[in-house]
Amino acid sequence: MARTEHEIDVELPVTTVYDQWTQFEQFPAFMKSIRDVQQLDPATLHWRARIFGRVLDWSATIVRQDPDQCVSWVSTGGAPHAGSVAFIPLAPKCTRIAVLLDYPTRTLAERSGAALGIVSAAVRRELKRFKRFVERGGRATGTWRGAIHGDHITDPVAAPRRTDLGERSHARR
Repeated sequence: MARTEHEIDVELPVTTVYDQWTQFEQFPAFMKSIRDVQQLDPATLHWRARIFGRVLDWSATIVRQDPDQCVSWVSTGGAPHAGSVAFIPLAPKCTRIAVLLDYPTRTLAERSGAALGIVSAAVRRELKRFKRFVERGGRATGTWRGAIHGDHITDPVAAPRRTDLGERSHARR
């Protein structure tokens, strides 16, 4: 099993950074390797990415999500991995994002890639893209303030509500 960890500071409040991160279906807008994300329900996502020239699909289940604090997941099909993202307020308008990603290295190529830091470099690049995207916009494109703890999902607002952009935000599917 290989692990990569990265942090990046974003010059925005923790709520804005967290809210944008949890708009999973928007990831292809700023992450180069992500081709498509489908939110199947509040805790289940289907991902498609182009990684090292290969198109990979996987499903993931969010096992923990606490607003303004963290999102943790485990893949349930396709490319195996698990990870978490923590959101750490450093100042009223500065948030540290800390990413931890665990993934198996089954083949010689995967072990070599991990040893050379290829996955680590890719995670670092994608975090920089997220930072540019959210700082440029200055606000999140949507919001969902629910919590997930294992199989327990708490949705504080069952009906759609207004976002800070003045658009309708739909409860995550």
